Amino acid sequence: MKIHNLKILIDFAGSVAVGNKLFEIRKNDMGYQKGDFVKFKAINKYGIEIRHAINNMLFQITYVMSGYGIKEGFVVFGIKEYIAEIREKDDFPLGTDAGGNELHPGN
Repeated sequence: MKIHNLKILIDFAGSVAVGNKLFEIRKNDMGYQKGDFVKFKAINKYGIEIRHAINNMLFQITYVMSGYGIKEGFVVFGIKEYIAEIREKDDFPLGTDAGGNELHPGN
């Protein structure tokens, strides 16, 4: 699994951060795979990084699609916020998605 560091325009960052936009359309130049992680950096229209809550969030790719009317060389992938938490009884980090479902990045 990889962590992809991607820029995102401020116009879209808020919708992704609050969970209203659950997909990305990107040039398929990074080998996106289901289970990979995405870290966004919000930028303005001039490409300058700006402070935004999304800069401190981590997302997991849940689905990857190409073909089927998607422009050649591009991909659409689904994302959901990934939240790591410490479970006291197990005493090791375990990830959960925003709905509290357990995720196992190594699988």
